[in-house]
Amino acid sequence: MAYSAGFNPLQDLREWNLPIAGSGINVEREWLKNNREAVRRFVRAAVEAVAWMKNSKEAAARGMGKWYNIKNSEQQNMIWAYASGLPRKPYPAVEGIKKVMELYNYHEMRKHKPEDFYDDSFVKELDQSGFIDSLYKESSLQQSPGTRPTASAAPRSSNP
Repeated sequence: MAYSAGFNPLQDLREWNLPIAGSGINVEREWLKNNREAVRRFVRAAVEAVAWMKNSKEAAARGMGKWYNIKNSEQQNMIWAYASGLPRKPYPAVEGIKKVMELYNYHEMRKHKPEDFYDDSFVKELDQSGFIDSLYKESSLQQSPGTRPTASAAPRSSNP
């Protein structure tokens, strides 16, 4: 929206290729112990949503209009262009976590390993099962208009 209002970025930080811890799905460890299935389903849905958006610019635009009331096509295109750069397999940004630990190298931080700050088992499970790759396979593109993607049917795209 800032770009549409005439504001331009001073620098695209993605060009620097710095490791960033990023924003992921965050839950408390104690809650996770009793809700692993809910997290598993949420991560799966998030991976499917990214695939749906990357595979269908039109579906992404409909979703932005419906759920976020973003109807301006220029804004939709900018959001889609950014989102199309999201990783297909959203593993935790371990190098970013290591960088944060390096920057905040205090006594309390030194008590931890990077693995203490993430759980990659949910994405790993989806990846090893072939589910994520199946969302992007050309051979699985047997979808009728208006339906949502599944492991066996993802929308066609020239730029996944």
